[in-house]
Amino acid sequence: MIMKPKSIRLLYRAANHAPLWLTIEKAGIFAKHGLEMEITAGFVRQKAVDLLTRGEVDMISGNHHNLYPRRAKRGEPFVHLAQTVNDWLENQMVVAPGTEKIEDLKGKRVVMDDFTTHKGLNVWLYLRLHGLDAEKGDVELVSKKAKTEEHWRAVMANEYQATFLAPPDDLRARKAGATVLEVPQMAMIRGATITTTIPYVQEHEDEVRRMMKCLVEGIHY
Repeated sequence: MIMKPKSIRLLYRAANHAPLWLTIEKAGIFAKHGLEMEITAGFVRQKAVDLLTRGEVDMISGNHHNLYPRRAKRGEPFVHLAQTVNDWLENQMVVAPGTEKIEDLKGKRVVMDDFTTHKGLNVWLYLRLHGLDAEKGDVELVSKKAKTEEHWRAVMANEYQATFLAPPDDLRARKAGATVLEVPQMAMIRGATITTTIPYVQEHEDEVRRMMKCLVEGIHY
């Protein structure tokens, strides 16, 4: 049985989402499930949400944190259908001499990204879950917008006690001689979350089901 093609306009919010969607497309998985995809990039958070709200895109790959309060406070009908990653991946900790475990960071300085980014907020949460509450002064979080390499090299220079990395940055740090400790992971919503609206799901159930099949098959591929 040949399925009649259906179209979906997808906007991805981060450059690291592109390989997933490109792989699914080039592997013929979208075509297999009868989807004709219009995939574009859009890295500005609010602009992506505005496009979705106005119906100019059908789904967003991303926007998985900032829409919860909007739905709770304003009743806006956003819905997250699926996600590809369930863990915080920055569980590689570059440390200065004298640090062998997370508890050793008490009273020390940890360099991180801006507090409004996923990386920064996740570091804050991770340390808090391990008994180090920055708001109580257990640890000092230093917000420094810079390339990841600048963070771990600053730790190597003993300017800070630690920073957190994700693969493959940990491999680069190890190669440069940094001390890298793998610490326990943390459950976290992240990655290529499929975001849309409840009205869209209600009006396009077939497209949504096809998209979910493509995502699952693409991950297995």
